[in-house]
Amino acid sequence: MSPASCAGGHQRPIDSVHDLVYIAAMTTVTIHQAKTHFSRLIDRALSGEEVVVMRGREPVIVLKPIHTPRTKRRLSGALGMIAHMADDFDAPLPDFREYSS
Repeated sequence: MSPASCAGGHQRPIDSVHDLVYIAAMTTVTIHQAKTHFSRLIDRALSGEEVVVMRGREPVIVLKPIHTPRTKRRLSGALGMIAHMADDFDAPLPDFREYSS
């Protein structure tokens, strides 16, 4: 929940040092900047950064990813684990010949 949100989702103005420190730790932009650089802000949000859109001194929207960013898949996970591979490993199995015709 953003510091400017109260229970029930109602907005309140920034009124404490904690709110200002919390918002300063994020990227804050004006509505005009958000409209101008929306694609860039989405990229920043998808990289895990929270982006706060401000109307004057009041935060109105927080852009953040719905899901956490996925880690890159390791493609070399079996490297060194395969000791031997038969020459006919991809040959059709006798039990399935009738299905592969």
